[in-house]
Amino acid sequence: MRAKNQWRRPCSRLGRALLRNRHGATAIEYGLILALITLACLVSLVPFAGKVVGLWQKTDEKVAGATGQ
Repeated sequence: MRAKNQWRRPCSRLGRALLRNRHGATAIEYGLILALITLACLVSLVPFAGKVVGLWQKTDEKVAGATGQ
């Protein structure tokens, strides 16, 4: 039983120290906000991808038709 109790005190000190430290939590929160903003940007660009590809295909066809290829 003594071996089990010898880790209780250092672990509880470490746990209290981690709970008091807020710098890591702030960095994680900023990282999550940045990830959500990036995801929102990517999702908002998906509908335009098909339009852009279609535009370039039409341009390619016109250029190929004008040059006789």
